[in-house]
Amino acid sequence: VLNEVAEQNIDTNIWLTFYGEPLLQFDKIIYGLKKCNELGLKNTFLNTNASLMTKERFEVLANYGLKNLIYSVDGFSKETYESIRIGGNRDVIYSKIIETIKYNNQCGNKVNIEIQMIEMPQNFHEKEEFINFWKQYAVRVKVKKMLHWTQSDSEFSDFISHFERIGCPWAFSTFVIYSNG
Repeated sequence: VLNEVAEQNIDTNIWLTFYGEPLLQFDKIIYGLKKCNELGLKNTFLNTNASLMTKERFEVLANYGLKNLIYSVDGFSKETYESIRIGGNRDVIYSKIIETIKYNNQCGNKVNIEIQMIEMPQNFHEKEEFINFWKQYAVRVKVKKMLHWTQSDSEFSDFISHFERIGCPWAFSTFVIYSNG
């Protein structure tokens, strides 16, 4: 598929992730980045929750041509973050992200880093604090609306009734190949 995209010579975003944590398959991600570089595909993306990120892994990703890294961080306070990211440690994750941001700055900002939060009932009240905290690091900060397909029979019905219903925006624009082919 990458060969076909390269042959078409179109500006295509290549997301080396879909569901799950991509750094669990770090070698496959590196292989994908190498292949993209060989073919001249430069608009590469990776989403991660940062749990497996290290400065060394970030360095490898940057050196193999990763252009866009999105950290999914769905809470600002320790209590909120850890209630959403079960088993996660907010302070450890924030420290890892900050370390890679600083390293990226030292290297001339090879990678565009974005910090993202999905707005949901548990974290809605922290939105402004979240944005202001990450802006100090001069990275892109994005708060996305929680996708939902119904407003009935949902534990979130009171929350989502305040927002416009958002359907799946990727149904007609995204082609996905899972890691198993």
